[in-house]
Amino acid sequence: MQKLLTILAIVGLRILATTAQTCKECQTANSAYCYNQTHYYNCMKNEITGDLEACDTGLVCSNSPAVCVTAAEITDPIVDVCGSSGTGNCGSCSGTTTTFTCVSSNQFARCVSGVASGVYDCGANEVCVLSAFTDYGSICVPNCTLSFLDLEATCSNDGSVKTTTVAPSTTTGVYTNVCDDAASSTKLYFYTINTEDSSCRSYIYCQRASTSAAFNTALYISCPTDKPYYDNTQNACVTTKPSGC
Repeated sequence: MQKLLTILAIVGLRILATTAQTCKECQTANSAYCYNQTHYYNCMKNEITGDLEACDTGLVCSNSPAVCVTAAEITDPIVDVCGSSGTGNCGSCSGTTTTFTCVSSNQFARCVSGVASGVYDCGANEVCVLSAFTDYGSICVPNCTLSFLDLEATCSNDGSVKTTTVAPSTTTGVYTNVCDDAASSTKLYFYTINTEDSSCRSYIYCQRASTSAAFNTALYISCPTDKPYYDNTQNACVTTKPSGC
C-alpha cells in the first residue's frame, strides 16, 4: 500500500508539472482559472463557472490542489501562476511599456496601471498574438497568416474571459449599479472604484454603446499585490490605502 501511495504521489507531481500553468486558463491539475495573482474562478469542462473568488490575504493563486498557497509553498512543481514563476504572457500586464495583452485566443485587453482592463474581441478568423503588436502593429492576426509568420495564439483558452453583461433597462446587477451611480452624461466607458468592496482593493470597468444607453458591460478588476488599493481620485491602483476606505 505504501508503495502504491508513493507512485500516486509521483504521478500527481508530474501532472502538476505538465498541465496548464498559465494565467487566465483553466488548469487540469486543480480545475482553477487564475484571474490574477490573488483571485480565481472555478472551472467545469474547461470553462470558468461561478463567481470570482479571492485568496486569503498573503496567498497567491497556484496550480496546487489547494489553489491558494503561501510564497513559501511556491517550489517546483507548484508555481505562482500569474506571478513571476508562471508563464505570465496570457493576461499579463507586467511590462512597464505594455499597452495591450491577450486574455484568450481571440480576445485582448488594454493594460491600465499594470492591470488588464476592458476586454475586446479580435475579428472573425483572427487570433490574439502578443508579439504581433510589437512586430506588426496589431495584436490580432488572421488565421491564414499564422503559419507564414510562424506565430501561434498566446492564450489557449477560447473566448472565455468573463464580463458581467445585462439586458438594457430591464435587468440590473450589482456592478452595473456601480456604473450607473458613477456615470457622467458624456462618457461611454470609464473606470470607477467598486463601492461594493469596502477594502478598496478592486474597481470596475464600465462600458455602454451610447450616452443614452444602459451599461451593458461591468468588468470587475482587482488591484495587483504591489499596489493593492484603488484610488478613485487618481484613477489608479496605489500602495497606500486612500482615506475614506
